[in-house]
Amino acid sequence: MADPVSTVVSLLEADSAVSALVGPNVFGGELPRSDPPTMPQKAVVVVPSAGPSNLGGGWLPFNDFRVDVICYGATPFEAYGVWDVVVPALTDALKHDRVHWARTAAGPIQYRDPATDWPIARGSFQVLANQP
Repeated sequence: MADPVSTVVSLLEADSAVSALVGPNVFGGELPRSDPPTMPQKAVVVVPSAGPSNLGGGWLPFNDFRVDVICYGATPFEAYGVWDVVVPALTDALKHDRVHWARTAAGPIQYRDPATDWPIARGSFQVLANQP
């Protein structure tokens, strides 16, 4: 998988329920530096996650990977509400042509981002997708 974070970001951006809730605030890697003055607001950040691949890089043209999804909100309840919309967007494999399945691997856990003190709900997904 060349860029698993971009794969998941594009899947979330294409989902109408996620777009209706967070607008254009779906990011790979981290929140843009320009956003802190407007935060906390509803947003989703996708980052690579630690953990083993279950299938490895075999000869088939797909691979599995793990990502963490961090859902932000103005309150802990709002952050968890973003998580509730993200889960079906990722786990419904019929919504995306490159993703065969995505499964919740851990979470969500709720806490405040130590760097910003903003409420988040964070969890991990195992994803199986075609290689580009």
